[in-house]
Amino acid sequence: SRIYEASEGAVTFDGRDLLAMPAHSIAELGVGRTFQNLALFPTMTLLQNVMVGAHCRGSIGFARAIVRAGGQIVAELPLDRAAELTVDGPLGQTRIEVEPRRARVVADPGPRQYCVRQGWISRGGAVAICAPNQVSLSLNGGGNSHDSLSY
Repeated sequence: SRIYEASEGAVTFDGRDLLAMPAHSIAELGVGRTFQNLALFPTMTLLQNVMVGAHCRGSIGFARAIVRAGGQIVAELPLDRAAELTVDGPLGQTRIEVEPRRARVVADPGPRQYCVRQGWISRGGAVAICAPNQVSLSLNGGGNSHDSLSY
């Protein structure tokens, strides 16, 4: 964080001299620090406190549920509060539910119900695809990591 300047010695990471870099460049390398204080912002929720620490990692906040119909984005819902959304597709309506840090497809008119049976998704990069109804739900932010894709 460069709050304290070193009086001697070296601090390197991955072969780079961190003492020669500005703080924002150090954070871009993935190096950060946390203060040993249990309540940095006591009026904020846990998620909001984490968002403060993760602000340099995301482009539009900590995490969002992205809902598409026919390949077009129809909604972007933040994952810090509960919400419900009904999306029209060629077979009928798909219902999406969002809770803090997770989202799922609650109902879909598709014949096999794969996207409904997938349940809650909670990792950045996770996707639930309701292919027959041309509706998808994906999560961004919080570090994308793909585990599997079912369709």
